[in-house]
Amino acid sequence: KNGGGIVITSPEEESVFVNTIFEYLTSPNIMISGLTGSISIYDTKVFFKNCVFNKNKSEDFLNLINSKYRINDSSFFNVFSDALDSDFSNGVITKTKFTNIGNDALDFSGSVTKLSEINIDKVRDKALSVGEISNISGENIYIINAEIGITSKDLSNVTINKVKIVDTKLGFAVFKK
Repeated sequence: KNGGGIVITSPEEESVFVNTIFEYLTSPNIMISGLTGSISIYDTKVFFKNCVFNKNKSEDFLNLINSKYRINDSSFFNVFSDALDSDFSNGVITKTKFTNIGNDALDFSGSVTKLSEINIDKVRDKALSVGEISNISGENIYIINAEIGITSKDLSNVTINKVKIVDTKLGFAVFKK
């Protein structure tokens, strides 16, 4: 319950996690690492299927940097701050749930990602935060109990079909920094 984190950096082959539970992680115990995620994936390909991300204590639970990723049939629960932070990465996220998130559920910067069948519940900030010229598309997105549903900033594009937002203070926001 006091464990460090996981860092995967620049392997040649794709990292694959199936039926894996990530629980009670913090940022890696590397002196002055600058890594903000409980799990930091840098410059590689990664695939998560049927994974559970639960109870972390770091700025991001899963931080993807300059990587390609796929996340299927997974769940993020009881996250201290951001659940998933995609920085300059490309990915696909399908059939995934985000519940009881301390900050943003999905935070994109300079990324291209496709979302499908996403359920987001109890988010203290933004369900989807899209910035820094990101391009996010998706369908069948359900957001309930969030501060802000979907935010687009800094010349980003958000195209979503079949979105439902319930019990959320502000459904959509567009910002220019």
